[in-house]
Amino acid sequence: AVYGPALDKGMSPASVVINAEGTIAGWGTEKGYPGGGLSSSRTYGFVTLRTGLAQSLNVVAARVLMEDVGVATAAEYMERVGIPSSQLNLDGPGLALGTSGITPIQMCAAYAAIANNGYYWAPISFTRVEDENGKVILDADVIRSGATKVYEQTSTAYQLVDILTDAVKSGTGKQAKMDGYSVAGKTGTNSKYSSVYFAGMTCDYTAVVWIGHDLPSNKLKTGSTGGDYAAALWKAFMEKIMQ
Repeated sequence: AVYGPALDKGMSPASVVINAEGTIAGWGTEKGYPGGGLSSSRTYGFVTLRTGLAQSLNVVAARVLMEDVGVATAAEYMERVGIPSSQLNLDGPGLALGTSGITPIQMCAAYAAIANNGYYWAPISFTRVEDENGKVILDADVIRSGATKVYEQTSTAYQLVDILTDAVKSGTGKQAKMDGYSVAGKTGTNSKYSSVYFAGMTCDYTAVVWIGHDLPSNKLKTGSTGGDYAAALWKAFMEKIMQ
């Protein structure tokens, strides 16, 4: 919703964004901008798009959305990856920080579009159905609708994967690193530790982990993050799948 459209619109991983306190026009909260990353002298001030994404800097995502992409364009891109506007909070927090209610399967299919050279395929729950004689009744490759182009391949999809690889190598997703495999991915931590996410990609598979409670009033342990818990769980099963 943010970085993909920004790259499609001509920004690059080296584009500079200010990661600092200050009102962001149209952000939609009383404070006027989100927190996240501002207390660190290492990242405070001007940072690149690459750093903002790899280090999960909320202000950078907010500024890119509101100042470069726009809410309407972000929502259009979400539609392209199968997430209708009716399901989204069409504001800054809903599109830049993940306060919209998106299911893990929707998230996985959206990230798979990045890994698949920018093309989205609607997720399905089977590959083939046969009758008792082995005759194919349903074939996923036949009935699945065609792919939708979401991002430009070289200028956007490739660069997004490259940045998300940095997020695992040295950013918030380090717990997902696997020996012998290239991994790209993004962590997520909801406010007040209500749940955590990790969406990750290898050369073959895209998978998403969400950890939380059925009741939003129940919280995870204070300090829980997508990088510490969801990324580690993702690695635990993905290593076996890759082997």
